[in-house]
Amino acid sequence: MRAAAEQPGFRSLLTKDFNPQSASASGTLATVSHDVAVEGGAGQGGSSPLTPIQQRSQEVVSSVGGDIRVFGPGIISAEFGNIIGDSLLIVTPAAVVLILVFVVFSYRDPIDLLLGILALAMALIWTFGFMGIAGIPFSQLLIAIPPLLLAVGIDFGIHAINRYREERVQGRGIDESMRITTDQLLVVFFIVTGTTVFGFGSNVISDLPPTRQFGIVAAVGITFTFLVFGVFLPAAKVSADRLRERYGLPEFGVSPLGEEGSIVGRSLSVGVLFARKAPYALLAVALLVTVVGGVYATDIRSSFSNEDFLPPEDNPDYIEALPEPFAPSDYSVTETTNYLEDNFASGESDTVTVYIEGPLRQDSALEQLQRASRDPPDSFVGSRTAQTQSILTVIESYAEQSPEFRRLVERNDPDDDGIPEDNLEQVYDALLSSPAGDQARNYITAEYSRTRIVYSVESSATQEEITEDARE
Repeated sequence: MRAAAEQPGFRSLLTKDFNPQSASASGTLATVSHDVAVEGGAGQGGSSPLTPIQQRSQEVVSSVGGDIRVFGPGIISAEFGNIIGDSLLIVTPAAVVLILVFVVFSYRDPIDLLLGILALAMALIWTFGFMGIAGIPFSQLLIAIPPLLLAVGIDFGIHAINRYREERVQGRGIDESMRITTDQLLVVFFIVTGTTVFGFGSNVISDLPPTRQFGIVAAVGITFTFLVFGVFLPAAKVSADRLRERYGLPEFGVSPLGEEGSIVGRSLSVGVLFARKAPYALLAVALLVTVVGGVYATDIRSSFSNEDFLPPEDNPDYIEALPEPFAPSDYSVTETTNYLEDNFASGESDTVTVYIEGPLRQDSALEQLQRASRDPPDSFVGSRTAQTQSILTVIESYAEQSPEFRRLVERNDPDDDGIPEDNLEQVYDALLSSPAGDQARNYITAEYSRTRIVYSVESSATQEEITEDARE
């Protein structure tokens, strides 16, 4: 072990307490590689083919004793899925209870209550159906979608039913009352829906797939909510009231929710009273709150990592005390992650991508790319060896496989260093049209104006430090 300790990267496999004199350490890392095709997204609600393999590995090592921990993307993916399920089991019942309280108080009629709940269920089912058709997996960010749609749907439903009741108490008929209601509210609903859809839809330009999917699902869900509560609910309400009149069924709570003299009506007048009695004081308070909020808003973090979505190592007592089926699952990822960070210099290799823009058809382009690959930033590598992946890697790999492509490279390599300098566009065209084309497209754009280098090394350097050094 003393001799091996002199080799680069060996110490990174041992805990920080490694003693080269006694050749001892309290822990070590062992890496197992799987030749399995893994689709992107595993770990954020997606499925991973590594999950059953690594879960089986957990069962095997737990039977042999000792402190052996299995850690990998399959385990992380499984625990992300458990987190989503646990969160939904806690959030959804709480939301349903609160929603029932609000809708019972707002509708005060069993038929209207049934129609409102049916409309809410339809909006959710349509949205989840769209996710299934579009192939969008349910991730942690999408946990916010059901409460969002329920909140908007309840608002639309209460407005529609109570605006209809305001016309009915004036003595107007069913059809006339609903016509007046829809003529007014559909314009408002459309404006609210349009601005909300554009707001959430702006997330589709995000480079983060979960954020982009959240924007798409939210925008589509709000649109479905508008259609359900703007078209279906009024039509269902008219049909229900016609049947009620035909069969003489009684009505309950037909008065509008915010009519003058009611509890809601009196509470709504409080703001008007303050605005009339002390308008300047009210404006001053609003301005003060805005300024204070703006100051604290500058401290909001704008970055996150997968660890931010993991559960705490120890759940609060009130969460642990929940009975089945609400009790949380047993999680190990956070504890293992903390153990790796605390006891090893680097739990896993950092991968940093540096993007380069420029005339890649220029004769010296690949020579410069080679120098950047062989001389990575010091803040990234330090005293260790970095491995790089770039379009050069693809060229060298395919040249070993294809004699024809190798001869093309050799004809355009006057200095015989393995890097072509002449007719680079011809080399790129041949590479992109070859079986290695898909791999090459990961590193170079079709117009040959942008490429990237992927550095893989154990390092604590930040993306900003690496990018700055790469520029220099």
